[in-house]
Amino acid sequence: MNREEDSADTSTPRPDDAPHGQPQPPDTTKELPELPDPVEVGEDG
Repeated sequence: MNREEDSADTSTPRPDDAPHGQPQPPDTTKELPELPDPVEVGEDG
């Protein structure tokens, strides 16, 4: 049963695990809006 609980903890985005595994998830979200920028220019061209 202890093993099952460990799996659930790893699946959940923990603040302690985030910095260890991923640098900063919010950083990727900021880059997303930048992508559509160049896409719009392509349509204009």
